[in-house]
Amino acid sequence: PAAFTDGSAPAANYAPYTSCTWDVRPADGASLVKLTLTRFAVESGEYDFLQVFDLADGSPVGAALSGDTFAMPLELGVSSSAAGLSVLFVSDFSVEFSGWEIEYVQVPP
Repeated sequence: PAAFTDGSAPAANYAPYTSCTWDVRPADGASLVKLTLTRFAVESGEYDFLQVFDLADGSPVGAALSGDTFAMPLELGVSSSAAGLSVLFVSDFSVEFSGWEIEYVQVPP
């Protein structure tokens, strides 16, 4: 599978004042997209969080995630259509952790 991260390395912390979005679309325009979290450590609470949205209608896929107590790997969801998924990551001004990595694959509809 392919992967992307918050921009930090596993041995470094992500940056403060972050608000970034990654859109993941199937290359063939027909498949669905499945996201799996393989590394996750962010500040707990509403300060730093990761949220997945379906690009077909903008609806959230699961709850926003924060903290560092999840068992890995953790499946984040599968898109409802070939539109794909969007990942939003937000961090506040202080207390940064080692961040996250997400793997993604195309799956048949």
